[in-house]
Amino acid sequence: MDHHSKENSTSVDSQTDPRENRRNLLKGIAGAPVILSIASRPAWGSECSLSGTLSGNLSDHRCRVLGRSPDFWQNPQNLKFWANPSNYPGTGSTPGTAFNIYPADLFATAFGSESLFGSNFTLIVALDISKYFYQSQVSQVQLINPPWGGSAVFVSDSFIDIDRQAIAALLNAASPVVDYPLTVTQVIDRYQNAYHDCATLGNLAALSTLEGEFRGYNTTPDETNVNP
Repeated sequence: MDHHSKENSTSVDSQTDPRENRRNLLKGIAGAPVILSIASRPAWGSECSLSGTLSGNLSDHRCRVLGRSPDFWQNPQNLKFWANPSNYPGTGSTPGTAFNIYPADLFATAFGSESLFGSNFTLIVALDISKYFYQSQVSQVQLINPPWGGSAVFVSDSFIDIDRQAIAALLNAASPVVDYPLTVTQVIDRYQNAYHDCATLGNLAALSTLEGEFRGYNTTPDETNVNP
């Protein structure tokens, strides 16, 4: 083989067959571990929004939405999802029973006691009450109606969400499209029992514990994706 032929042979051998490259690449992918990011999974709410679910058959359990937070229920754009006859005629958490809950309903009517932080509060006002306290940038809030009676007292602002989470729990339980672990009656009974314990013991421990339970039920992983 002359020098020129030897150079041509070397040049050809140094070029890799594109088909061989493809086969090697596929082998490498097949042998490598596959890492799936949790964030890559589509949010449940993006397919099962309240508006989308309400437009379908309420008895279709293939698409159930998660509990919503107090912030969701107090949003003016979401008031249309409060359980009332114009939204869900003839439906409720108990078969055959309609639970009608309106923003203008009194907290005391719904739960059997005044809001901890004010008297004659409607549900929508009690939901939104925290913003009035936090505007003043204080670490304490005034307990207008202590369960144990007596004059108003100041308590840690960590208790501010007790009433708000209870209202959200009530609305979640009343909605026929929210996959909630409690019924309306159970939500009210738990609140009244905890309130009674607080009245007996002279502290907010029982209601604070219940607030944490409700908060867990009322939490949606990514509520930005499930708004109507």
